[in-house]
Amino acid sequence: MSLRLDYKKAKDKKEAYKKIKKEITPKLLEKYNIDSNIIYDDENCRITARGNGFSFDLDCLDSGVDGRLELGFLLRPFKKKVLESLEKKLKRII
Repeated sequence: MSLRLDYKKAKDKKEAYKKIKKEITPKLLEKYNIDSNIIYDDENCRITARGNGFSFDLDCLDSGVDGRLELGFLLRPFKKKVLESLEKKLKRII
């Protein structure tokens, strides 16, 4: 499932990435009982999270944010809720 948002508050991808980095944390994912490892790629303005049955990539591009979420069989029932929560949080900050 994909997510695409344009910047409304952030002026560029660096600013958006800094704001998102503060919000997308292991603590946020623990809220959904998702155990994951988050990698912050500051040079490419990219956030990657991987865990058991979980994969999330978020790229801050020149015009907006592009995200991809993949959940394994056991987590699929939560996919819509997780994606809606991420989208709501991102809209509020970027």
